[in-house]
Amino acid sequence: MNGVFDDLYEVAEECLSPIVQDPANRGRSWDQCYTFFQEYRNSNEKQRRELACLHLGFYLASWGMFRGSGLLIQKDYTIYGAIIDLLLRSDYQELWRPRFLKGLLMSKGAISADDEQVGLVFDLAKQIRNYINELPIIRNHRSCRESANCTNTIVTKILLGTLVCTPAYDANFPKGLTARGVRRCGSFTRDCFTNLLNVCREERLWQALERQPIERYGVVYPVMRVVDLYFWKKGFDESEKNRHGGNK
Repeated sequence: MNGVFDDLYEVAEECLSPIVQDPANRGRSWDQCYTFFQEYRNSNEKQRRELACLHLGFYLASWGMFRGSGLLIQKDYTIYGAIIDLLLRSDYQELWRPRFLKGLLMSKGAISADDEQVGLVFDLAKQIRNYINELPIIRNHRSCRESANCTNTIVTKILLGTLVCTPAYDANFPKGLTARGVRRCGSFTRDCFTNLLNVCREERLWQALERQPIERYGVVYPVMRVVDLYFWKKGFDESEKNRHGGNK
């Protein structure tokens, strides 16, 4: 590949090396959560709902969402039931299709922020955010009840671990975009997300992954997971370089 993703496979190899060396590495929590939900959504086994909540909760925990300053650490796994109900609503079934982005990423013309599929992603994100924001937070016996403040990081990590319709917008992701000279894509807004899709379209990322998929332990990484790991790795490396005074 040339351009933004010219070192994609080298970056993926390095980024995924911990799970190759250690199959129980926390990086595999995404694999486990994604694989579970791809099977669960078609199973109609309502008795597995509790297991679905636990999968989602553990993945979020191992991916940094249960830090002490965050809100999710204040709740038990039962809050994820309502989120799973949202994910499984018939309105959003198209987002579950592994190839739902194919038409956009292989289109000849530029993708618009008004595209119906982009709208679906942000409608679901809004529903998740609204639900989490309504959760009461009581941090300890001396604390007053407070309102939750759902971040884009929480919402996008939920979407990444289940439907994989967006990368996770955490601290390293926008740093990685900047490091690769990709502008106006670093926030989880319709315009920025559309700009990111257009970068992937222009770089022919879908076609590259069809020719040479990225796969570990039988899990073929969807395009948005690849985008996530690529720019996260670039951002992580940039942070490390700055932390060590410019020397990695």
